[in-house]
Amino acid sequence: MLKSAGYDILNKVDENYCTRETMTTSTILDHICSNLHDDQFHVTIIESPLSDHKQIFMELKKYKHNTLERISYEAVDYYTLYNTMKTDKFINEDHEYETLALHLKSQIQLHKRTKIKILNLPQKDWINKDITDGICNRNMTWKKLQGNPKDKVLQETFTKERKHVHNLIKNTKKNYYYTSFKDCNSDPKKMWNLINTLANNKIKRDTHPPKLVVNGKSFINGNDICEQFNSFFSSIGSELAGKIPKNNPDTFFNTMTYLYEEPNHKLATFEPCTLEEISKIIKNLDSNCSTDITLGCSRVAPSTSAAAATTNNNKELVQVYL
Repeated sequence: MLKSAGYDILNKVDENYCTRETMTTSTILDHICSNLHDDQFHVTIIESPLSDHKQIFMELKKYKHNTLERISYEAVDYYTLYNTMKTDKFINEDHEYETLALHLKSQIQLHKRTKIKILNLPQKDWINKDITDGICNRNMTWKKLQGNPKDKVLQETFTKERKHVHNLIKNTKKNYYYTSFKDCNSDPKKMWNLINTLANNKIKRDTHPPKLVVNGKSFINGNDICEQFNSFFSSIGSELAGKIPKNNPDTFFNTMTYLYEEPNHKLATFEPCTLEEISKIIKNLDSNCSTDITLGCSRVAPSTSAAAATTNNNKELVQVYL
């Protein structure tokens, strides 16, 4: 049970190191346990003529202080990225969406920087002066009660103080998080800043599966696993549709018939969008919202992004109509 809880017994479990010795028996009744696995201890058993129980003396030789953990991560230097994109002489005569996307991705990759973050202890902003004062009063009452454990007045006072501190911590913590999220309910950018603040200074652990097997091939890297999931979900629809028999008498389709050879209603076709329409949409985009990679860099290269987005949208409309 001790090992499962992360503790080790420091004194030797051996008959030569018993902690209670009589004329007929030698037993080990007392133990010293610690969860500091990387530190060294000095343990001594001291005999006393006053009792058959031996005293155990334990001394920590040298305590190894745990340094703050550091992690490295990649971040985009947006300042240099924007300056580079403003002076970039990128040419995309056909306004190909894929060409622009590849160019932007390559520029983002070039402007990534490796940074180191120190993981401090989690901060608890909801702890205020009332809570610290309540904890102090509770501890002082507990010390008085230890000196006079039979005093019923002190027992009642300590019970009230303990209950008061418990309810105060519970309500303060609940109100703090409720108010914090309520204040930024309509502001996505402020909401994500709050989430990042609350999740800050915590040790991040990898949550992706250790291995993914696809068609007999194993993938261990996290990026490769994500790509396999993206490939699966982007192709599963067409694969399932291809397995449906075309001449199946049990399959019923709801079709729309026309009285004329050419449909004459307005929903049959879509008018191509213009460059002015796309430019206006990009200009009115909310900076708090997540956008496509092309539209996301529209502030750096607005004309190039608008032209590529217009060409790509018109292609999509043609494919939908066909």
